[in-house]
Amino acid sequence: MKSNHVVIVLALFGLVSLSHATTQIGDIFVAADETHSVYMFELSAELKQKIEEKRSTQKTRVSSSANWDGFYANLELRDDQLYLTHLSIDWREDEEFVKLPIELSNESGVFCDWFTGELRDVTLGKKRRILKVVHFYFEDGVFKDKKIRRKLPWKKSI
Repeated sequence: MKSNHVVIVLALFGLVSLSHATTQIGDIFVAADETHSVYMFELSAELKQKIEEKRSTQKTRVSSSANWDGFYANLELRDDQLYLTHLSIDWREDEEFVKLPIELSNESGVFCDWFTGELRDVTLGKKRRILKVVHFYFEDGVFKDKKIRRKLPWKKSI
């Protein structure tokens, strides 16, 4: 009986913790003069290695709980192609936390030919409910489709 109470208390604590979770920081994506905060972007193996090499020079690993993927990316859509225009990581310098830029191979941006997948822009409303999700689909860095979901399962209409 005692173990049932412990399980119930832990489950309730988990629910309360989730309701106060840190809001995640999205990557910045500019398309057709609109700026979106997007999630789900993956770096190339080469860029991941570059970040790991940089982090290996630091004794302590610094990361914000809001920065779940470990980097901040600025992305841009140019002629239906996805470009990474800026990349940075959390860093500690002189007892201060900063965003440290990671040098890219091209100053004007790197074509993301490795990226096949989806970027999502999620708009939240009251009580952190999802109001709208914009899906941008890419194949080998080339834009393929955009879909907007406004009707969500728990709402009759928005």
